[in-house]
Amino acid sequence: MISILVIIIAFAACKSNSGAPSYPVTEEDAAVVISNALLPQYGGLLAHINDGIRFDQKSVCGIAKDSLVTWANQSASSPLTYKSNLQWHYQINCADSVLSGTYVGSINYSGSHFSADNTCTGILSCSPQTNQTYKIGLILNIAGTDAKKEVGANKLTTNIDLKSTDILVSKVTGLVVSGQIQVSIHLSYYNYAGTFKFLGNRQATLVLNSGAAYNLSL
Repeated sequence: MISILVIIIAFAACKSNSGAPSYPVTEEDAAVVISNALLPQYGGLLAHINDGIRFDQKSVCGIAKDSLVTWANQSASSPLTYKSNLQWHYQINCADSVLSGTYVGSINYSGSHFSADNTCTGILSCSPQTNQTYKIGLILNIAGTDAKKEVGANKLTTNIDLKSTDILVSKVTGLVVSGQIQVSIHLSYYNYAGTFKFLGNRQATLVLNSGAAYNLSL
């Protein structure tokens, strides 16, 4: 009886600590979380690109700098609240005018479908081009937890990797002209991967495992 009781207790502990969600995490769920990881109103990657460009425009080459960037929206009239804190370290190379930066910080938000409590680590390069654009290279990891509001279930363990070498941003409008990002996401026991492509005119599309395209307005 004692042995059986020990086995039952051990099994129960394993199950409760497994981290498996109590609902299926669909590809559509993954697409929403990835989109939030890019959109500036969620403290996402596009906001980080804007930071890098701003540093490039205001910095003198050869001088290393550190900056803390905080963005927040806590309006009671909006369904979206977010706050991000990013600690940047960056420098412009005098030989080629390329800005190289690294940053770490936190990204927290509560949106229509998901809430998130994440940390992030990023590497960004910003190269002025002759055709009135900046070329952005970026590697970003976001990790922490997300929760789906509709089901009120246990939190999902989140890990997102995003990588791009060819994002072009207009110097005139500050908008992304073209480029694509390779994406992989782990949401507890579920894994998805694919490509996020910028189409211009504030439009983008995300294609994940199934081949279905998820369109997004930026």
